[in-house]
Parts: sequence; C-alpha cells; structure tokens
Amino acid sequence: MGIRRGAPEEALDLANTANRLAGLGRHEEALDPANRAIRTYKKIVADDPAYRADLAAAYHLLATLLPEIERHEEAVEPVERAVRLWEQLAKDSPTSHEADLAASLDLLSLTLAKVGRNGEALAAARRSVRSYEELAAEDPTYAPDLASALNHLGNALGADGDHEEAIEVAQRSVAMYESLAVANPVAYHFNLGSAVNNLGNHLSEVGEYEEALEVARRASDFFRLATESNPEAHRPYYAGSLTNIANRLCELDREDEAVDPATRSVAVFEELVASDPVENKPHLAMALNNLAIVLSGLGRNEEAIEPARRAADLYVELAKANPSTYREDVAMAYSNLAVFLSDCGRNEEAGEAAQMAAKAVE
Repeated sequence: MGIRRGAPEEALDLANTANRLAGLGRHEEALDPANRAIRTYKKIVADDPAYRADLAAAYHLLATLLPEIERHEEAVEPVERAVRLWEQLAKDSPTSHEADLAASLDLLSLTLAKVGRNGEALAAARRSVRSYEELAAEDPTYAPDLASALNHLGNALGADGDHEEAIEVAQRSVAMYESLAVANPVAYHFNLGSAVNNLGNHLSEVGEYEEALEVARRASDFFRLATESNPEAHRPYYAGSLTNIANRLCELDREDEAVDPATRSVAVFEELVASDPVENKPHLAMALNNLAIVLSGLGRNEEAIEPARRAADLYVELAKANPSTYREDVAMAYSNLAVFLSDCGRNEEAGEAAQMAAKAVE
C-alpha cells in the first residue's frame, strides 16, 4: 500500500504540537495530538521501519504526559513500548540509540514506581544508570543525565527497602551535581535540592536523624535559591522542603521547632493552590496533615483539628477525581482527625471521623 504522501510530516507536526502544549502545562490537551502522532507513525512503520525511532519517541512523549494528569497506570504501556523499540534499534546501532534507551528506561523506572511495581522499577533504574555510565565515560556531556539517573536509582532502592545502598547511590548523585555546579551554580540549584533532599530521606530511614536534618536544611536552601531564579517552577519544591524539615525535627522530638516550617509550608501551598489548584492541592493536603501532626505532638490537639479536617476534606475532593490514588490518603487523614478529636473529648465527632476512615478503604 505504501506510505501516504505527507504522512511523516503530519506525524511530526502532531508530535511537535503535543510537545508545545506540554511546555505550556496543557498536558490533557496534548494527549490527542500525541496519540494521533503514534497512530500515524504506526501506519508509517508498517511500510517503512526506518521510522521506528520516531514511533519510539512518540510513545515516550505520551508516557510523560499521562502522569501529569494522574493517569499513572496508563503510562506504563507506552513507555514499555518505547523501551522495546529502542532496544531493537540499539541492537542495530548502539551508538545512535543507547542514550534514547537510557532515557526511556529512566522514565520506565519512574512510571513503575508510581504504580507500586518497585522491583521492576529498580531493575529499570539499574539498567538506565549502567547505560548512562557507559555514555558518560565516552562523552562527559552525559554527566547530568547520569547524576539524575543515580538520584532516581537511589529512590528506587529506598522504595525496595535497601536504604544503605540508596544512601551510597544518592551520595554519588549529590557529588556529581556538586561537580557540575562548580562551573554553573545557578543551573544546578534545583537538581542539587532534589538530590540532597532524597539523600536526607534515605538517612532518615536508617535512623540518622541529626544528619538527615542537616541535609534537609541544605536541600531547602538549594530549593530557595532555585525559586529565586524560577519561582513558578520551583516554589512548590521549596514549600515541600519546609515540610521535610518539620518532619526531620519531629524525628528528633523537636516539635516546638517544627511548627514554624510546617506552618510556612502550608502558607506557601495555599498561595500556590490559588494559582494552580490541580497541581498543588495534593501538596497542600499533605502539608496540612503534617502541621496537624506537629501540633498534636505538642499536645495542642484543639489547634490540630482545623488543619486535620482541612486535609481530610481536600483528600476527599481529590479522591472523587482519582479514587485509586487518594483512597488511602482519605483513610489516613480521617484516622488522624479521629485521634485528635478523641484526645479533645469530642467522642461523637471522633466516631464519625473513624467511620469515614473505614469507609474510604472498604
């Protein structure tokens, strides 16, 4: 039958349109041109395998869009398809497609982690790191990709329960970003914030609370610097780092010091929700829940009730749109609220909250 005239150009235009919409934050709108690009490339590839790389890139693009609108399960298939195509292409031309395969393996790891397939996510992360290590050994321009892949591997190891190796890998990622930042500090503030933040979380998991607090504060400093250069993109991460500091302080039984960062985190997320509710409501709910826990730890249970109730209400709202993602958060938030109400002697309300917690996971 042959390739329809103009079909490759049409597919490319569709992929470019999806990329532009994604760049504007319009991820849901980007799905249609991304899917149409895939359908067009599939027809083209049936007649001309030379376009397999374009099809793989289109699958990769779709897999980056779906998680942005909380459709994590659906993202697994396209990124798996991308990986399979890059594997085929890398056999024929390793030097041309090894970097593409490494990038899709990295995305596969992140996607599988989001749906709780931790063992598979770890395997994909290890493969991505190995590929980037080989690439970076030949071409230092791949060093930022290797640092990022190491950061993701550390998280995958932590999720799989291997916190000791996670710390070693996270330290490698931080060291690489520190080296990269020597020549261009501003360009790597955010990356350092992310890598240092994750290192702090791994240290916390092995009970190194003092060091974890120090590292969390350093991460927050990097996120603050990143926010100064790009507030819209990085302010949510700075707010999240304040919650992280509060959590680290609580691990050291320093709840009195934790109130300030926990309260500041809520305040920043409240501002962010006003401008972008879809992106920031989950973060505000978490920050409110953490503030309530901090206040309760100080015996200020009456004060804890208001943020705890707001957190529960937000999680209920989020669960209406995405039940599988937020059902357990609803149960957790209502369980906490029930405890705070009970501690204040408001037993009838506590019983109602406990019922709501049980109902959420039925």
